[in-house]
Amino acid sequence: MNWKRLKSEFRVVRGIFHGSRAFGGPIQADLGITNRCSLQCIHCFFYSSHIQKPTLRPLLKARRADTEEPSLESLKDIQSKDVDTDRTNRLIDELIGMGTYRFEFMGLGEPFLHKNALEFMGRAKRAGSTCFVNTSGYVFDKEKMDALLNMRFDVLRITTLAGTKEMYIRTHPKVKKTIFDDLKENLLYLAERKKALGLRKPEVELICVVISENIDGLKSFAKFAVQIDAERLQYRAYDDVEDPGLAELVPSKEQAALVRKQLPELKPYLETHGVKHNIDHFLKIWERRLDTASLYRIIPCYYGWAAVQILADGEVYPCCKCFDSLGNVCDTDFRDIWYGDAYRRFRKAAYKINKHGFGVSGCDCHSCSNHAANLRIYRALHPIKKRSKKLRQLIPAGLE
Repeated sequence: MNWKRLKSEFRVVRGIFHGSRAFGGPIQADLGITNRCSLQCIHCFFYSSHIQKPTLRPLLKARRADTEEPSLESLKDIQSKDVDTDRTNRLIDELIGMGTYRFEFMGLGEPFLHKNALEFMGRAKRAGSTCFVNTSGYVFDKEKMDALLNMRFDVLRITTLAGTKEMYIRTHPKVKKTIFDDLKENLLYLAERKKALGLRKPEVELICVVISENIDGLKSFAKFAVQIDAERLQYRAYDDVEDPGLAELVPSKEQAALVRKQLPELKPYLETHGVKHNIDHFLKIWERRLDTASLYRIIPCYYGWAAVQILADGEVYPCCKCFDSLGNVCDTDFRDIWYGDAYRRFRKAAYKINKHGFGVSGCDCHSCSNHAANLRIYRALHPIKKRSKKLRQLIPAGLE
């Protein structure tokens, strides 16, 4: 039993029952380490050529407040941002000292483009943390694979959109034609080294966001997962973030019907080869999109205690669906932000979200990405209320 982790979780629960105060740090920190990316994945909120209304936070905040939007030059600065190495190492140490034991390395771009990405990951792992990274994998090489093996990194979440070279080129315009082959070669190398060394980690979790352009490649994606010995495969529904250009990538009704036919046929194939999957869950979500604002009329939001997102420009947000920064670690120690007045106000509002009947100011509570985590916490804290009729009607079994 890990007493340090239990202590962190107890502090989170204590803070939740207080209603606004935090007694320890977040359990999980999502750290954006670079916003740079050389790909133009067609589904990407930040770099897709389909985008008509960019979704960078300063733009979203200005639109919501109906104020003047920032200049294009300032937005370019955001997209070229890398974190400072020394400051990020201090931040990781500070978070660990506050009780954080889960780190997710991410960014608006490709995390491994930061020259010290492996240094950050190794620092967190040496402290006994569980670590994840969201990556496209296109900058992998054998040296990086060996480094991840040596540090016993936990999970590589790799979004490819495709299981074949032809589909990869279709969904990644202007990409070098060798990238998919290189990615496959490096993942095969990782699988071979894990077997040779008798290691389970890092686990590979392949992610396929289902869009109109890759409907005919869902089976090949499953075969790709088997070929590279992935531990898990996830199909994910696409969120067009209300962008007219990205909306073109949402599957049509006919394509949706094809998805519903194809995926159940893939279950036995994946299970026979030992690849875990989310097909049953995905199809429930695919059939019925959950209005998370309705959920938050029943349960509170606990994310102000459980997690934090810190982007490459240093801005601190309670989660990926919040647009109002609560501080900046380039100017202030994270500890002072976490225990500060702005965070306390956020926690108080989020904790009472189900009482006042409307979302938290500065957050998009209608399409919350963290509703499943909030629901898990609610059910753990309220073993009787979790069986409420309202909750069962809104979220049938398995729809989370």
